[in-house]
Amino acid sequence: MKAICFFSFIMALVVPTASFGQRKQVKSFNSGNLPVLVYKTKKDYSKNVPVILSPDGKSIVSFPAPGDVVGGNKKWAPQRLKSGYLLDHIGVGRNVAFLKYTYDEYAKMPSVPDEKNILEAVIDKNPLVVLYDCGARKDFKQDAGKVINGLIATKTISKKCKSIK
Repeated sequence: MKAICFFSFIMALVVPTASFGQRKQVKSFNSGNLPVLVYKTKKDYSKNVPVILSPDGKSIVSFPAPGDVVGGNKKWAPQRLKSGYLLDHIGVGRNVAFLKYTYDEYAKMPSVPDEKNILEAVIDKNPLVVLYDCGARKDFKQDAGKVINGLIATKTISKKCKSIK
């Protein structure tokens, strides 16, 4: 079973998509170091759980445990931004796919699904229209959503953020 803890899930997503040239050894989890990832999808998958596939799309690289998609009362669903963009809160990446399960349905699962069941639950292996890395969360002096909405409104997101896809 390839179930992994939330930390490993996030790190598997962050390292391949980080906008900084060199990969660094992470000693401890610090959410401020996570990139601000903004994306658009072909369809509305904002309520569906994301997983990361291998580059060929034939296997699962990482996925959250059901308990990882809900933290207290905070859900990890993306934040809706202007013009159909979404601000990631759980982990998307270049090879993201979305499951048929909503965050609520997935969080209620009694156990972690195996890889076969996760692959069978994938509803779109190529959902992204665009994916931007807008830098580390710690570098945002204001709410990241407000800043990104400003970039979207002024049509400067593609100039200020690194295009990943």
